[in-house]
Formats: sequence, C-alpha cells, structure tokens
Amino acid sequence: MRVVLFVMVVAIHVGAPYLSSHNVSGVLNWQFANLLDGGSRIAVDCFVLLTGYFLSTAKDTKPSRQIARILSPVAFYMLLYLPLFYTDNSGNLSGALSSAAVDLLANNVYFYHLWYTQVLIVLYLLSPYMNVLVSELPKERLRNLILVLYCVASVIPSIVYATGVQFYDLGLLSSRLALFVLLYFIGAYVRKHLLTKASAKGLFSLLSR
Repeated sequence: MRVVLFVMVVAIHVGAPYLSSHNVSGVLNWQFANLLDGGSRIAVDCFVLLTGYFLSTAKDTKPSRQIARILSPVAFYMLLYLPLFYTDNSGNLSGALSSAAVDLLANNVYFYHLWYTQVLIVLYLLSPYMNVLVSELPKERLRNLILVLYCVASVIPSIVYATGVQFYDLGLLSSRLALFVLLYFIGAYVRKHLLTKASAKGLFSLLSR
C-alpha cells in the first residue's frame, strides 16, 4: 500500500504543474493530468492513517526515533538542493546555507513540498499521549472523540468554504495538524476495534467488497 501511495504522490507532482500551466480542459492530456492529480490527493491522508494504524500499537513509540526517520531524508534533500541555493546566492556559501534553512522552515521555494515534515514532527511528539487515549478510552468514547475532531477539522471548514460565510476563524480549526490528528485517531481506531486480527488476505477481501 505504501508503494502505491508513493506512486500517487509522484502523480500529484507530475499532474499539478501541467494543470497550472495548461488551461484547455477539453484535451485528453489535461483530462488525464486532472485524473492523476485529483485521484491521488488522498495519498498523504492515507499515509497518516497508516501511521496511526501502526504507531498506536508499536512497542517503541519514542518520538525521537520517529522524528529522526523524518529528518534523515530531509538532510539528504538539503544537500541535493544546496547547489541551487548556492547559485541563487551568487556563490556565497553562508548565504546559501542560510537561505536553505529559511526555505525549509518556511516551506517557501524549493522545499514547499516538505510541509508535511513539520506537521509529522508535531504529530510524533503528540503520539505517546494520543496512544494513551486510544488505549484507555472505551470504543464508544473514542468514536465520539473522532466525530468531534471530524467536525472541527473538516465539517466546519467545509461549510465556511462552501457558503462563504466566515462564521468562525478557520485559522483555529483547519490546520493540517488538526486533520492529521484526526486521521491518526481513525487509523488507531481501525487497528484496535475493527481489524485487530485481520490477515492481509482478509484486509484485501474487505477492501474489495
């Protein structure tokens, strides 16, 4: 499933630039790019669902270990993109390093697609406490918590966007972190209460129904 999600994330970054630079929607290329882009948007959400599914019952849930796994590829990308920053700063190495750090923290230019690393780091820091809730809350109360988070992270922002009526400050509700926390709890709920003993074959049968 992760391999499929990797391909879907690549499809987003292939389809989206084409859509932003081509406005003729009737041609086959545009329709295909639209299908790739729109049909793959669920990939990041599924990654977070998998995180909640596996991390909620993992034996070693130290945030430091999970954060290190996130930062390792980031360090690789920093080195990979350093020549671009070096060129942009006219060969000034200190300026290049400074620009790279600012870009990474602000998700501004070259590292805009690494926004998820900041959200995941906070999610990993919260995961030990969320796992306590998952293990201690009864099934019904955990489900109610998920419903409340669903309203906060999805329903209210959707109503605001659909109606155009700013009856609530979306900055308080519609952050990616709120959505990721919701998805984490859903994955953990599925693991604990729905699919605790399901085999891979059983999961495939369930998904194919």
